[in-house]
Amino acid sequence: MMAQQTFLCRHCGKSSRIKPSQASERLQCPHCGRDHFANTHRTVLGDAPQRRFHRIGHATLAVNRQTDSRRCDSLLHGMTLACVVAGFCLLLKLALSSQVTNAQDLSTDSAPGQRAIQEAWRQQVRDIATRYLQCSQIEDLLPLSRPTPSLAEKMRTYYTGDRKLPINGQLTDFFVDSEAENGDRLGMLLFETPSGKLGPLVVAQTLEGFRVDWPSMSGVGEMSLAEFMERRVTTPTLLHVTAWKADYYSYEFADPDRHLCLRLSDVDDAHSLYGYVSHSHTADLQKVDSLRAYDRFAAPSAQCPQGITVQARFPNSGSHRDQVEIISVICLGWYLP
Repeated sequence: MMAQQTFLCRHCGKSSRIKPSQASERLQCPHCGRDHFANTHRTVLGDAPQRRFHRIGHATLAVNRQTDSRRCDSLLHGMTLACVVAGFCLLLKLALSSQVTNAQDLSTDSAPGQRAIQEAWRQQVRDIATRYLQCSQIEDLLPLSRPTPSLAEKMRTYYTGDRKLPINGQLTDFFVDSEAENGDRLGMLLFETPSGKLGPLVVAQTLEGFRVDWPSMSGVGEMSLAEFMERRVTTPTLLHVTAWKADYYSYEFADPDRHLCLRLSDVDDAHSLYGYVSHSHTADLQKVDSLRAYDRFAAPSAQCPQGITVQARFPNSGSHRDQVEIISVICLGWYLP
């Protein structure tokens, strides 16, 4: 009596038992009625003229070399999303580590008492972050925000058009506990918006209590990148931007031996331009050395940008509308003590 093999239908996921002699035939699932079976190794039986053979158990399977494109697309999408999330978290850690010291890992605490204190502190950070993401008015955000120059005015300019309150973000499990150069203890978190976008949120424990650093969340420095581009500001202006290395050299920035080109964009990548760091600014070049190269053919979700803080200006000579001079690279990341 011939042994039977169990196969899984890739459509309904149910199993069926067939004889080895049926393995090379076009099969129909008795449960859902659809053709094509997949074995436990996810290879798909099909009708393509080019075939390879797998021996599994007692059966020899004729397998189509072409995989199910829909299955591959779904798998690749999932892998890409996982890589983007992991990469984004890693970049945030790197950005924070460039500005802070004494980073602490809760899992390394040996004393139970210390661990309980850490857990209580993190819960306080998450509580204020949750309240912040649910605020429906700018007047509600201000008391929970770390004071920075012209904060209320910047918020009113920022939350117009498509940007509305409340943010309605949901906190993820990501958490970095660190200390800033000025002594502020920091908790960095990630939140996910209803549309699926990830955003950073930094809570600082200051002398006044727990406060959210709004510029780190919004990416707005002295002004937004959109306002900076519209006004074509020719004085050095502090900007929070995302950055990649690029290769756009033209007009007065045509010589790659004199400048390093960076692509700069706002947090939504709705506005972008090119900034140029002079090769004579060695310290600035070292800060941006870890930036990834921009790939114009890759999907935006696969770009893995790095947040940086710079001082930039449009040249007085009137360069092209999307080219600026980077006077100084302040730091990687957007938190300024």
